[in-house]
Amino acid sequence: MNSLITFIRKYHINMHSKFNFVFAFLLLHIFCFGQHVEYNFGAGTGLFHYDSDKSDKTEPFYSMLNRFINSYANDPKGEKSGFSFQFFTVIKKVTKHNLVWGIDAEFQSLQSKKELLYVFSDTMYNANGQCKLISKYLDLFPYVGKRIIIKKMYLDIMGGFELASDLFKFREIDKVVLTSTQQVVQADIIAHNIPGSWSYDGRFRLQSLLGYNQWGLSLGYSWGLSNMDGQNQPNKSYTRYAYVGIVYTLKHKR
Repeated sequence: MNSLITFIRKYHINMHSKFNFVFAFLLLHIFCFGQHVEYNFGAGTGLFHYDSDKSDKTEPFYSMLNRFINSYANDPKGEKSGFSFQFFTVIKKVTKHNLVWGIDAEFQSLQSKKELLYVFSDTMYNANGQCKLISKYLDLFPYVGKRIIIKKMYLDIMGGFELASDLFKFREIDKVVLTSTQQVVQADIIAHNIPGSWSYDGRFRLQSLLGYNQWGLSLGYSWGLSNMDGQNQPNKSYTRYAYVGIVYTLKHKR
């Protein structure tokens, strides 16, 4: 397993073109050879954070006290979860032996949080505040799995590898208060892009769908395999995302 993860991390820069090939192949196979094709639409929400090897979950807040616009959190990737959501559409083939495979196309808005406990200026001050990092992704998830029939319901269990393209990131710094003087360092939220962030995230995902008629409940968990600190950086930060969603299914018989 470790050798597989190392291989994926080493070559995932070239995955984008390979992923397009897999996407086209799956669509061709689904539409040309599918015995039962389903179209799913849905939305979900979940808990997202970064699994980091850094020593703690807090971040110094660097600030020039008389120049608020230069205030920033040096590394806003947080190990606490914030509000995240996604919208998705799915094309899925179900065979007569109840094997399933298909592809999801998703838009994801993923948020993590980090505490801000210090301010650095002319000296270090104890403080109390919070920083949020919000990432917007476009995501493709090809998968294979098995459908289990449970009376009038069905359970799809699926696994696959997803590639998420990061549209942009921005961070929001909530109000930060110096604990010794109660002075507000940052009263307004500042949002700005973060340059130099890794733009693709390869993830392994397990997912299930419990359906009844045209409605279903989806559960999933994604393990990020790309170091979001940068592929050649000594520090490691990987994405983790657990979610639940509501799915509506249209069926197309061939």
